[in-house]
Amino acid sequence: MSVDISRSRTDRPGGRWWPAGADARRLLAAHLVSYAGTVLAAVGLPVLAFQLTGSAAHTAALVGLGLVPYVVLGLPVATYTDRADRRAVMVVAEAASAALSASVGLAALADRLTIGHLYLAVAGLGTAFVFFDAANFGAVPRVARDEGVGRYLARQWTLDATMQVAGPVVTGAIVATAGAGVVPAVDAVTFGVSAVVLRRIEAPMRAGGPGGRLADRLAAGARFLWSNRVVRSLTLAGIGNSMTAGAVLGLLVPLSVDRLGLSDDDGRIAVLYTAGAVGGLAAARLLALLAPRVRLTGLVAGALAAATVAAAALGAQRNLVGAAIAYGVVVVATQVVILNAITVRQRVTPDELQGRVNVLARMVSVAGLPVGTVLAGLAVPAVGVGPTVAMAGAGTALAAALVLLGPLRPELRPRGDLDPAWVPRRLRTR
Repeated sequence: MSVDISRSRTDRPGGRWWPAGADARRLLAAHLVSYAGTVLAAVGLPVLAFQLTGSAAHTAALVGLGLVPYVVLGLPVATYTDRADRRAVMVVAEAASAALSASVGLAALADRLTIGHLYLAVAGLGTAFVFFDAANFGAVPRVARDEGVGRYLARQWTLDATMQVAGPVVTGAIVATAGAGVVPAVDAVTFGVSAVVLRRIEAPMRAGGPGGRLADRLAAGARFLWSNRVVRSLTLAGIGNSMTAGAVLGLLVPLSVDRLGLSDDDGRIAVLYTAGAVGGLAAARLLALLAPRVRLTGLVAGALAAATVAAAALGAQRNLVGAAIAYGVVVVATQVVILNAITVRQRVTPDELQGRVNVLARMVSVAGLPVGTVLAGLAVPAVGVGPTVAMAGAGTALAAALVLLGPLRPELRPRGDLDPAWVPRRLRTR
């Protein structure tokens, strides 16, 4: 069977900003409240770690520790959530996050917090997020059927990006006025509210599907990812996309010092990171505008080409404003590729495979991040910071070439409509 993916007519234009369905509103509200706490914690917990130890090593290790559970537990957890009651999984994950955050907040306010306690809490929060994220992948197509997955995700990502811009400012205000120990206490409230809202979702969230050995169920997700030509192509293109994103992000501070003439403690470096956060917001809105109107091949290749050009422009900049604009464009372009891939995966993946396919695709795609960072670090001594940033666009350039000229082009050729009402039932191995 052929399926045209040139345009998405699942996302009807117009309509209210807030989702029409009650369950969709509840899921989105719970996600946003929870995400607000996550953004606060991303800034507040490292501040707490540095205040406790005065050690940059401890602070960096704490941030890295939060990422470990996703790498170690992502696939087994996704396999479990594909057969579990996803609503229950999300509620328990949020309740656990609330308890962990509350323990840190209370200990900090009582001046009894230790770095060991903080490490355990961060590891626990990272583990809870794995369960929440895997279950949420399957929950979104269930509640967004009335309006389309793409429209729902566009709303979610726009609000997420808005919080990424505002969150560090709010966290800084809390830390300055009430102390860093208050941040995890606020986080606990947000996670608790999210759990309460999630409990009110009425739609059935258990997919069922075949049982069997863990290895067999993991293999089923991998087989779908590889045999579905669209999902496979977007996942492979995502590797080059994340290589460019990782290299550019890793060299942002050295670029500011070497090319822009800023000191390493100059507050104006934050302008570049703010430009990236604004770029993430713009990417969500741009994708919502273009996805219903532009063929998938053109959308993906165009975004990859834009990232390549913007990386080259960023490497040549000597001006802070120009660098901020160039970096903002890099983020917009790379995020459009990422968000588009997630939208397509959630539309075409069978319900019983949502967690496994999405988690595995994310893990494969983001593998380019550390590769890009390491290659950039090796190139700097030889050619300098500016040229290395410019060359970082090689990742997106290669991905764009694969889409337009190479073996991926037939996989992204338009083939029909991606209406989520029928594609997950029919598109199994295409």
